[in-house]
Amino acid sequence: MEAWLDTYLREVAATRVRPVTLDGYRQLIRLHVTPELGRHRLDQLRPQQVAALYRKLGTTLSPSSVRRVHAVLRRALTVAVRWGLIATNPALMVDAPSMRRADIVPSTVSKARKLLDVASGDRHEARWLIALTLGLRPREVLGLGWQHVDTERRLLTSTAP
Repeated sequence: MEAWLDTYLREVAATRVRPVTLDGYRQLIRLHVTPELGRHRLDQLRPQQVAALYRKLGTTLSPSSVRRVHAVLRRALTVAVRWGLIATNPALMVDAPSMRRADIVPSTVSKARKLLDVASGDRHEARWLIALTLGLRPREVLGLGWQHVDTERRLLTSTAP
């Protein structure tokens, strides 16, 4: 497995994903997959071993992190099937951990006012006002530019006018 995962990262993933994504794949495999499955023969890997990996990772990682491990392992093994190295992909036979939805707790009016009072006069005051007024996430607000402002109609849009 370790040799195959190295080959997959070098010959397949490196040609298909951005460098930062590849670095993330390498880290997931190095920290989580190789220590548990690296010594197994690729053609003898079983769904039970993959499931055991996910259970173990679930004790220390968030469900979303285990799902990322699942996605990378599943893709690497899918390529191994296509290359004729294994007959079936054991990761396809194991469900990824389910995600729990976090409850969204909106800010109270008094907390929003307090935030705006603190931000008053700060160079980011408009950012906080827009975020609170429109319910935008931080990156959505930071992604706005002058092309999103229609001063004639007094309108802010996510697309340029």
